[in-house]
Amino acid sequence: MNKKFLSAILFGALMVTSTGTFVSCKDYDDDIDSLNEKLDKLAKDLSDLQTQAGTYVTAVKYDAATGKLTVTGGNGETFQLPMPAELPTYTLKVQDGKVQLWNGNTLVSEASLPAAATSFDPALLKWKDGYLYYGDEKIAGVEKPQSVGSISEVKDESGEVIAYVIELDGKSARFSLVADLKALVFEPELYYEGIEAIAVKSFVYNALTAKEVSADADNKDDAPTAATTTTEVTPELSATYHMNPSTADVRNLTKEDLTFLAYDKEYARAADGVVVPEISKIEPKDGKLTVWAKLTEGTIKDIAADKKVTVLALQADYLNGDNKRSVITSDYAAVKAIKITDLVLSNAKVAGESHLVTTAAAAIDKDHAPEVKVAWNETVDLAEYVQTHYGKAGDTHKVWDENAASGTVEKAGFSYSYELVGYIDGNNKTSQSAHAALNGSVLRPQLPTDGKAAEWGATEQNQATVGRMPLVRVFLNDNNSGKKVAVGYLKVEITGVAAEDRVVAEAEYTFTEEFTLSCREEAWPKEVRWYQIEEQILAQLNMSKEDFERTYTYDGPMIQYNEVSVNAMPLTKLSTKVEQTKTDINGTMTEVLKWTIPANYAYEYFSANASMKAIVRYTKENKDANNAVISNDYVYVTLTWTPNPRNVNPTGVLADANKIQKYWFAANSNEAGSGYNEIHVNAEVPAESGHDIMNFNKVILETFNNDKVVISEINAVYKDFADAKLTKNFRFVDPKGAEMTGVSGEVYTLTVNTDRTQLIAISRAKANFVIATITANADGKEVIALEENDAAKDLLNVAGRDELAKNLTARVVVETVNGCDKSLHAVENDQFDVKFLRPITVKAADMDSFKDGVDVGAEGSEIAVKLAFTDWRNYEFKTTPINYYTYYDVKSISIDTDKAQTTVNGQYEAMPTGMKVEYSGTTTEEIAKGNFGTLTYINNKAEVGEFDIKLPVIVEYAWGTVEFDIVCHVAKTVK
Repeated sequence: MNKKFLSAILFGALMVTSTGTFVSCKDYDDDIDSLNEKLDKLAKDLSDLQTQAGTYVTAVKYDAATGKLTVTGGNGETFQLPMPAELPTYTLKVQDGKVQLWNGNTLVSEASLPAAATSFDPALLKWKDGYLYYGDEKIAGVEKPQSVGSISEVKDESGEVIAYVIELDGKSARFSLVADLKALVFEPELYYEGIEAIAVKSFVYNALTAKEVSADADNKDDAPTAATTTTEVTPELSATYHMNPSTADVRNLTKEDLTFLAYDKEYARAADGVVVPEISKIEPKDGKLTVWAKLTEGTIKDIAADKKVTVLALQADYLNGDNKRSVITSDYAAVKAIKITDLVLSNAKVAGESHLVTTAAAAIDKDHAPEVKVAWNETVDLAEYVQTHYGKAGDTHKVWDENAASGTVEKAGFSYSYELVGYIDGNNKTSQSAHAALNGSVLRPQLPTDGKAAEWGATEQNQATVGRMPLVRVFLNDNNSGKKVAVGYLKVEITGVAAEDRVVAEAEYTFTEEFTLSCREEAWPKEVRWYQIEEQILAQLNMSKEDFERTYTYDGPMIQYNEVSVNAMPLTKLSTKVEQTKTDINGTMTEVLKWTIPANYAYEYFSANASMKAIVRYTKENKDANNAVISNDYVYVTLTWTPNPRNVNPTGVLADANKIQKYWFAANSNEAGSGYNEIHVNAEVPAESGHDIMNFNKVILETFNNDKVVISEINAVYKDFADAKLTKNFRFVDPKGAEMTGVSGEVYTLTVNTDRTQLIAISRAKANFVIATITANADGKEVIALEENDAAKDLLNVAGRDELAKNLTARVVVETVNGCDKSLHAVENDQFDVKFLRPITVKAADMDSFKDGVDVGAEGSEIAVKLAFTDWRNYEFKTTPINYYTYYDVKSISIDTDKAQTTVNGQYEAMPTGMKVEYSGTTTEEIAKGNFGTLTYINNKAEVGEFDIKLPVIVEYAWGTVEFDIVCHVAKTVK
């Protein structure tokens, strides 16, 4: 009986305010009112309400003012759930084959009914995500306005409410209203001469005898044989009735409450007695009642032969909701006896007659295509490929069931069974069927174990099974007689893409052992008990330890990979190794993965990185039937060492307190003890004997307390970096291309040599000059010295101590190194400047003035050159008891009068024509006496006023030349 859905009332909790009250249309209002004061339970949410109240309820009530939803369960208990208040009202209708949503008289949306509408069940309507669904099929186009919840009232064709669909916060629940059974309507199985009829089937067949088979045996000749005599079985009849309403409460209905009324309706003549049906079981489900019965007496009449028809009506002695009994009788249906013969198995996936072959040999034949294909990593339910046909041999058969999974044959007491049939193909030693396992009707491709079929799930699914063709024998069994009725063979092809390498498992283990920079020489061994890794692997592979160790091979201790993937590449340079070995742990030899990290590699690596890893691999080769490798399965193990703590930054401080105060100066200061930024290096002081002006050096340690550099504030964790274990060296800091211009005007680029013990000046001609060195003396103490060469002298004489910022300066750093040639990463205050003090400074003294216009040779035309010599100490030169001119080896004084400039024109310009100055010159001997020569001024051309003459002077001494200007004043022309 087809039911048509007429209308539904939808209550949606929208984002607007409205009024409205909904009450169940079934007359349970008084019952609910009486229960209001004895409410049993409060539901937490919609799921909880569904769980507590169940699917079948007796009433649903909604209070629009309070938003309280009350559901009364089938056992009389009531449950409450808070809902939004004042829900607006909508109407859902089915009209002209369409589902329509109305808001008053306004059509909101509509859509065609789904294909299932031919037997449309309104109880299957539900809301999901704002759309209407019929079961799991979306009715596209019917969409309710946005809401946080809704209540849909579902009615049958008579207008009676039969169910509610409630939605709240994205969850949905369905409650069917239980009601008294009102009618039973027969659902015909067939029509007999135009009359709705019940089929009573008798099955006639020649029972089969079969041999035992197994997946490992060679059963290629298997062929069950049929008996020469027939077997006839008449199982119970079954009849199905629609209940009205479909939600009728039949929970207390038993087979004893049901009887069949049986009659033979006369056509022409009498016959044997009327049949007597004896009901054996009943099953109410989805609004239908199915009844099974045996015919214990009489015979089923045949219209053609007997001129009678046997009819049955089902009568129910029903206990209603008022605890009163009433008799409900269905409509009458004819009974038709049918003989089912020639039962054969067919391929359910192929339309028409595609009967399965009945011998193993026929199924195995290479020209016989496989009925079933399944990917190597999936499963297949063979029940979906088998169905039973019947009829007369040579005639077109009829289909008994949709497929073996439909449960149709079971209603008649029949069943299907499935067995793997082994057979050897070609030169293979392993049966084709050993590459699969059965669980009922479900087949799973899987690897055999030692060439034999394994239990379901005992081995892995693998691409190595691709191309195998297991064979399955299927029987239709008569459980009424215990006999085999029909047989068919299914050949299954295991399919898949070409075998590819794959990563099947990964495991990782992290070490957190502390690491501290030290002079350790022994390698760091990191051991993890193999079972700690293997447990992770075996869980992923679903494999036993024995199987893993039998099938997987370690790639090797000196092979590590750059990543975890099928495309991983071996590292071309290995600094660590990982070996699988056994070691003594607490007196027991235990299998371990041992990761060995060389000490020096760990030192360098962890100095820059927080974590170190090694990736190793186990490989299983997958082989085809010819033992050729077709793919590899990889298991990767990643070992990671993330030290905690990681002590990799040994540092210290060179405290100023470690320095002798008066040897140190503030930056560019001449005041000793003013700071700790620089030290000054000078030539040896004058002495009557034993000193050499060319000794220009300093033992650097002499500027530190106790001739010792002490590095303090080193963290005690760095034991191999303690101050007592450190050797300190002084080295030049690379000037990195700094430039300096010498007295000569030559520009030099400054750099250092590889070990930074030499300060180098590179001239524009690309000539290299070592201008300063740091070397160890006989006592092993490092000495900084100025080299004696033209570049060193050129740069030394740029400035004196009155211009320290311009002095030749070397930047020096204190470097530390411990017993394993490792240095502190940083030392605070470890750099300082070394100033090379120019040995002498020469300036013009108070020169007499020239007088213009006097006779040549007269007073005023010739003046003595007066110069002020001081050494690096600012000591004025003297001739006794030590002659400084001789000690500092002042060789010559030259005055280039050709470059004289005058201010006769208001500013310094070249001397005008007719005016000149002549320098008498001097000798080394005279210089040693303090006599520096005379200057003669001559002007024969014109009378002039007073002006100045500037003359460039060059003084040559042991460490080069000092260049400066002298200025002579000229008085106006004598009159």
